[in-house]
Amino acid sequence: MYIVYFDEVKYDPPTQRHHWIAGLAVHESAIQGLETELNQVAYRAFGSSALKQENEIHASDMLQGKHNFKHLTLDDRLSLFAALCDINKCAYEAAEIERIYAQVAPDHYVVPGKSYRQDAFMLFVEQTESFLETSRDLGLLIGDFDEETFVQAIEDQEHFKAAGTSYARGREIMRLVDCVHFVRSHHSRLVQLADHFVWCIQLIHGAVYDETKPRGRFRKTAKQRGLHRAPYHKTWPPLWDWH
Repeated sequence: MYIVYFDEVKYDPPTQRHHWIAGLAVHESAIQGLETELNQVAYRAFGSSALKQENEIHASDMLQGKHNFKHLTLDDRLSLFAALCDINKCAYEAAEIERIYAQVAPDHYVVPGKSYRQDAFMLFVEQTESFLETSRDLGLLIGDFDEETFVQAIEDQEHFKAAGTSYARGREIMRLVDCVHFVRSHHSRLVQLADHFVWCIQLIHGAVYDETKPRGRFRKTAKQRGLHRAPYHKTWPPLWDWH
């Protein structure tokens, strides 16, 4: 069985012109080992691996040196960021995890008023189902708790399981069990790794930055380790409609 930990980067124009949902499907046999590695990174950063807000790992805070990372130099923050990239890379290459994401561009919607957040979640569920079908296994979704959307996500997945997903090429959802579960991110190291992954995906696929500057250095670190490689992904609307 796979536990699929996921998080999102929200559409926030003009800074962020896309809405992203990305996750890591972690085989049950790999969870404890990954937790141990992630706790070691937390201990390096904070001197404690306790699951508290003051020990939470957020990729954007690593770059900006904010909140829990205010006490660290840029080089120290980049070293911790690279350690998370390496954990993802090694687990991916060992087939312990699979990477999945959905990218939605609300600016290119033809029909105004459509829920891009619901579309992104639906596409993410479809890609997760495709992976589970290929793996001939079951999965359970665990996301970062969001007060605005958690009820809608639970209702949407229940609908998908009962009636399939929307649009002409909608599909049956047969391999996701139970409802979507949500947890506050500081209570799960694996949700924090999903936060790191979705942040890397949007950074790599975004603008190219000067590699001597902090954002460019972080982007280069993630791309060099191949974090943009995700066989199960969907972009909507299709790229050829973006004009």
